[in-house]
Amino acid sequence: LTIRARGNLSIYENDLIVAAVEQRVLDAQREHGDFHAIYATSKAAAARDGSEPEDVIGSVQVEFVDWFNLQAKGYAATDVMDEMREAMSDIPGIQVELAKPEAGPPQGKAVQVEVSATDVEDINAGVKHILAGLEEIGGYTDIEDGLPLPGIDWELKVDREQAAIYGVDIAILGYYVRLVTDGVKISTYRPADSEDEVDIVLRFPPQYRSLSQLDELRVASAKGQVPLSQFLTREPKPK
Repeated sequence: LTIRARGNLSIYENDLIVAAVEQRVLDAQREHGDFHAIYATSKAAAARDGSEPEDVIGSVQVEFVDWFNLQAKGYAATDVMDEMREAMSDIPGIQVELAKPEAGPPQGKAVQVEVSATDVEDINAGVKHILAGLEEIGGYTDIEDGLPLPGIDWELKVDREQAAIYGVDIAILGYYVRLVTDGVKISTYRPADSEDEVDIVLRFPPQYRSLSQLDELRVASAKGQVPLSQFLTREPKPK
């Protein structure tokens, strides 16, 4: 079961969502006893590879009991999967896809359409047209597309003229922004029990890591403490 959800979710929120799906599987196991093993995994954005959609937040893997045991009950694994798909359909805000392991080749979903064009906008329009066609035809499940996820990015613009007037280095402004976001790398450390170095990063406590904090910060300049907003403006842009 591949679990997909959209939004600016933390790893803890992802874990709660995956746990909710896992609980449905455990409930089904207690009722029917169809599974031999259940293994759930939640993941952060950094843990994803390029082979899966950006909105995948986790998965639940199940191993069925012996086929003869299912046959004795009068149904097949596909029947169990249909029941599970229906059981997951009412969890709000997420999409759960069910698939059997692939022995390959071919691999991937039964129907795959690749769209190419010289203009990205034409690709997006073509994919949307195909999705509408699949919806009109009907009979498809677990439809997945490669369109960029909806959302916004905040673009920060530096007023270089103002920075020059106040004698503020542009790089310093970048450090202030990073203190509020991903942090400033100040050194590295290699633990005694590891071969890899660990970054030492400096940033504000969680309660001060927000866009509004940029309006509260003050920068040391040749003319004293000046609000960071004196040099920075932010604009929302499509993601």
